[in-house]
Formats: sequence, C-alpha cells, structure tokens
Amino acid sequence: MSQSFSIERTLRTIHGWLGALILPWIFMAGMTGYYMNHEKFVMSFFPEKAATSGELFLTARGAGPVSLSDSKKIASDFDLGMKYAPNDTKKFRGTSIYRFKAGSHNTIYVDKSSGGYWHLKRYKIIAYDRMGAQLGSELRWGRIFNSIHERGFVGESLGRWLADMTAIALMIFSASGIFIFVSPRMRRAKNRRARRSAVRF
Repeated sequence: MSQSFSIERTLRTIHGWLGALILPWIFMAGMTGYYMNHEKFVMSFFPEKAATSGELFLTARGAGPVSLSDSKKIASDFDLGMKYAPNDTKKFRGTSIYRFKAGSHNTIYVDKSSGGYWHLKRYKIIAYDRMGAQLGSELRWGRIFNSIHERGFVGESLGRWLADMTAIALMIFSASGIFIFVSPRMRRAKNRRARRSAVRF
C-alpha cells in the first residue's frame, strides 16, 4: 500500500512540474493552431500592411515605370547575389512585379510601375523606394506563427528538438494525469468491495 502511495505522490509531483514547464508551449500551440484555422480573424488584431503597400512607391523619389533591365540593376545594387526568378503570379499585393532571389529566404519584388521594391526576408518585409531609401517594414506574422507551431520557437537554428521534447512531456503529462485520476477511484472501489465482503461474513 505504501508503495502505491509513493508512486502516486511521485507522479503528482512530475505531473505538476511538467504542467508548469510546458504551459507556455501549450498556449503557443493553441494560439498558433487557432491562427491556422482562422487566419483572417487573428490577423485583424495586427497592424494593417499599409507600411509596405505598393501605393507608397508611387509618390517616392524617382518613381516611374521600370523595365526588366532596370529592375535587374535595382536588385543587384541591393544584393549582388540576386538573380532574376520569373514567377507564375507576377504580382505582389496587387501590383505587377519582377522577382529576384538569392537563397530561400532572400527575395526582392521590384514594382514595375515605380521601381520601388520589397525585400522579403524569412520573417520580415522591408519596402524601399527606387533610390534605396527605406519606406517601411512589417513582420511576417504567418511565418512566425507557423514556426512557433512546428518548432516551439522562431527559426530553425535549433531544429525541432524543443517541439519533440514538448510532445514527449505532453505524453507523460497525459499518462500521469490519467493515473492520478483513475488510481484513487480504483482504490476506493476496491475498499468498498472489501467492506461489502467483510459485512457478509
């Protein structure tokens, strides 16, 4: 009997500490999961994308239509590694663009009508006028939420180990919770049966 009580106390301690430790990640997983199902509703609480709207380019310095060769110079002046990468949509935020890439998380969209451009980093977008002056920036919340949901943090530097540890902790948390819930009920049921048997005799 004392052994079962010792096991139960140990599991209660583990259950309590695990609950405290993984609560932030449970909250983040729930929040980011809700975002994935209700993206428009969640994003309505964040600032609008006016800071990087293509309308900013039209009144910026040197604004004017650009050719492909013009846009290549704009992109290479920003980053020599930028290579022209035609895309199927040919539009970004409602404006026609030329696309350039230098790696998987380093993209430039040059607005054809003004020469202004967006620099798309992994978690951020920065807008520049044709002359290279910064006009505005914003965070890419969708990518941030996806990263938190998949890995438990922003970025890939640590791989998925944190998400894996949280998943294992959740399994232990669930199993210990079931034991804590069921064990005393089974013990009480066993005691009731013992008392009924004693009364008969």
